[in-house]
Amino acid sequence: MKLFPIIRTLALLWLGLALHPARAQVYPSIAPSRILVTAKPGTTADQNVAKISWKPGDGTYYIVLIRVVDYNSPYGGAVDMVLPDDRPYKTNGNGIMDANSYVPKNPNFGSTYPPSTTYLLKTAAYTSPADTATAVLNATGGVLYEVNVFEYNTDASGTRYYTASSCTSCRKGPQFLQPRSLPVVTKLVRNGQFTDLEFVNNGESAASNYTILWNADSTAMNASYGLGNTYQVAPKGYAPASYSVSLLSPQPANKVYYYWIVLHSGNASYNYETTTTKANALAPNGPLPVSLSSFEVARSGASVLLRWNTASELNSAGFGIERSPDGSSWSQVDYVPGSGTTQQAHSYARSSAYVGAAYYRLRQEDLSGAKNYSPVRYLAADGASALAVYPNPGSGLLSLVGGDATLPVVIYNAIGQATRQLPAGSTQLNMSGQPPGIYLVRQGTSSVRVVVK
Repeated sequence: MKLFPIIRTLALLWLGLALHPARAQVYPSIAPSRILVTAKPGTTADQNVAKISWKPGDGTYYIVLIRVVDYNSPYGGAVDMVLPDDRPYKTNGNGIMDANSYVPKNPNFGSTYPPSTTYLLKTAAYTSPADTATAVLNATGGVLYEVNVFEYNTDASGTRYYTASSCTSCRKGPQFLQPRSLPVVTKLVRNGQFTDLEFVNNGESAASNYTILWNADSTAMNASYGLGNTYQVAPKGYAPASYSVSLLSPQPANKVYYYWIVLHSGNASYNYETTTTKANALAPNGPLPVSLSSFEVARSGASVLLRWNTASELNSAGFGIERSPDGSSWSQVDYVPGSGTTQQAHSYARSSAYVGAAYYRLRQEDLSGAKNYSPVRYLAADGASALAVYPNPGSGLLSLVGGDATLPVVIYNAIGQATRQLPAGSTQLNMSGQPPGIYLVRQGTSSVRVVVK
């Protein structure tokens, strides 16, 4: 029976250690792990969001730090992250890298040591599962960052004991390259012997130059850029910018050409990289393989009736009928053979069983395999608004279809504020520079929700 008090004392001691690890051990013994960063391009050069999450260790408090990694530093290498210590931070962190969150270097290092590039994102005590995630709100596109999460306990006097002091292997955190926003082509038309091309970029951020490439083969764009047809454009700076160029067209008659814009980036403080737009098709110079005089889509009971007319056809193989739920991803639902070469007008009709709202277009194919696309038509679900925007979700220049062209278009943000009004007859919405989120586009009594990426 004398063993019972001893056993009870040991049990109580164990319970106290389990409930109060900071008192039982000074340094955290388990460091934070599984640090993940999800970075997406934003709407400007330096207003990008990168989400950070981690698995906590056994510390009571946590500190999230971020630093700019500069492999081309004049000091001959990357500058290490300033590790946490007992210095008083100016702020608890709000996700913004600025003067308030800047963490200076240790003054004992001297003036020859590289300057600090470290910032405090957040520091707090663990109180809920939500305390295992934060974000940096103003990452600059094209910049390489390192993030790390540290923890600490305190003793009775308030002295802090950090993870970094007891864990040499956890002093280096994961790195991520903040992606740049891609250029968006807003205009691509034939103008006599020239091709007029316009594009915008929401955030250039250390752009070296743009290269415009073109080729008759949509699959020829590759990493070697060996197309033989190039045009250089100088960037305008770090802020959002738009460009307009006229290119002496290489297009022969009856052939589609494809255009790409390559953003080359990199300077002494930024990693070199290239980002490329998707292929942008431009119709042939000269007579089109098919002269489409009309294309209409209407609902007929539980079916969709598509009708189109051609004034003439040149080497026409056929028409693929394509349908899309959002104006971005397309799939073929039917195929109608063409009339070869003819100067006679022809009419076509096809019925498809489909009751939901959708976008429709024709993919005209000629005998050589070249393809051209008709204008997009939108058909609302039975009884729903005919107004639509595509692609949706989307960004940059969006197309407006359906609705009443005699009425103006009003755009509202997520809190119901009218941000812009477009005149009657507008067919496009330029959402470049708008923050990502949900918007409402209204025309008279018709409205549609638009998600801007």
